[in-house]
Amino acid sequence: MVTGINGFIGNNFVSKLSKLGLSYIGLTRSKYYKDNFSNVEICDMRDYIRLSEIVIKYDIKKIYHFAGINNNFEVNDISFFENNIQATWNILDVAYKNNIPFILLTSTGGNINSRFGKYSNSYFLSKNIVEQIANFYRIKYGIRNIRVLKLFNVYGPGDKNLERIVPYIITNLIKRKPIEVNYSNLINISYIDDIVESLIFDKDSFIYRHGKVADIVNQIYKKMDNYLDFKRHHFDKIILQLGSDYNFVDLLDDKNLDRTIEYYANKI
Repeated sequence: MVTGINGFIGNNFVSKLSKLGLSYIGLTRSKYYKDNFSNVEICDMRDYIRLSEIVIKYDIKKIYHFAGINNNFEVNDISFFENNIQATWNILDVAYKNNIPFILLTSTGGNINSRFGKYSNSYFLSKNIVEQIANFYRIKYGIRNIRVLKLFNVYGPGDKNLERIVPYIITNLIKRKPIEVNYSNLINISYIDDIVESLIFDKDSFIYRHGKVADIVNQIYKKMDNYLDFKRHHFDKIILQLGSDYNFVDLLDDKNLDRTIEYYANKI
């Protein structure tokens, strides 16, 4: 069972499952997906009874829980807690009571490595609490196979969360808007296909690349030659922060970055 199939991670995950001929039941609140896919159920994960019915109906053995709201949406604090915390608690409790042997939850690395280096909003707080709830179920009920996947700066075509570092830089360049980042911040980053394939094939580790924000800015600038005026402005800032002798490193795969830039260029 896969939740949040209309989101960035969930949609890419089920698309890959379909290409591989693997079966799944997708959960969403979107009527569009129910009308266009046969293996989709409408479910608000805050509805415990509905969630239980679906798990029993399909005799679910694995749950991949990607649903939630992120800090790209203008919502109040209570919405974060209801959609991220209550929904996840329901998932864990239903899994426990139905003896589901595998549950994967997603969290964020942003609370310790966000673009602005801050841990100060309701999204990060809700995700931190989700991790504590998972630990509670491990300890109290002895459920060992609960995995919490902490995602750091995943990028790729289709991501509507423009707060993430790559779409943030690309879309702001296209719109000629200021880019407010700390160029010296260390960053972990991964392409969406690498994350999805690691999950499906149960690899022990994910393909993350490590560097500084300045490296990503520089690599995106090299791909977007139409914005030379912005280049000069931001390179001056990089030199002020890192020094004129800083050696840039290309963190992103060229083809993956090309696909991502093309996606946003066509959308804006």
